[in-house]
This record gives sequence, C-alpha cells and structure tokens, in this order.
Amino acid sequence: MIIFIKNFLMNNLLKIRKKVFSDCESFGPQLKSWKRNGKTIVFTNGCFDLLHRGHVEYLAKAADKGDKLVIGLNSDLSVARLKGKNRPVADELSRALMLATFQFVAAVILFGEETPLKSLKRFIPCADAGNFSICCCRNSFR
Repeated sequence: MIIFIKNFLMNNLLKIRKKVFSDCESFGPQLKSWKRNGKTIVFTNGCFDLLHRGHVEYLAKAADKGDKLVIGLNSDLSVARLKGKNRPVADELSRALMLATFQFVAAVILFGEETPLKSLKRFIPCADAGNFSICCCRNSFR
C-alpha cells in the first residue's frame, strides 16, 4: 500500500514537473504540437512570488479564454531587479511548481528579462500573426 501511494505521488510530481520549462526554446516542441492541433494559447506572465487568491482568480479567468494557459515566470534574478534585493521570497523552481499544480495551467516558462516580450519574440516571430492564435491576457481581468 505504501509503495502504491509513493508511486502515485511520484507520478503526479512528474506530471507537474513536465509542465515547467527552463526557457522558450525548451517549450518549442510542446508549442508546435499544440499549434498543429489547433489549440488556442493564452499567455500571461508575472513574478508570482507571494501567490494569493487574486492570482488564482486571475489565472483561472485567463485559462477560460483558450485551450492552453501558458505562464511566463520571472526568474529569481529578474524578480530581484524588479522587486528589490530581498526578493523573491520563494525561489523560481518553487514558484514554478506551485503554478504548475493548477489543473488549468498547461505550462510555466521561466524567463530572465523584466518582461517576457524579448523571449517570446525570439521564439514566436509575431505573436499576433493570423496563423497563430495567441491571446495575451496581462491585467485584463482585474
């Protein structure tokens, strides 16, 4: 019984970890697969250092706008640049795993810039191209 529970938990943790990507390039194959299957990608980003109810509600509403919710997550270094030397409170892997546990989150991508625009443009040449459906939802639900 204990082995079964351990294996069950390990399988869930593996599923969560598979949603976390170290950068846009490593996310590429998954994105291409979703694109081939006609999925609408909803993208938002943030530090999510002190996860709270407002974040949960905002992310849940964002996820309702498409098929796959992708979160761009500021790295530890970019959070420190944005919020100050005492931040982040939680490290990037902890923040990424917490976000990835939500059923409605399809992927979490770490980025080192203050905003994910540079990373996205490098990976997705034109995020608003007619042949690629991506909905940027930053602050549209508050």
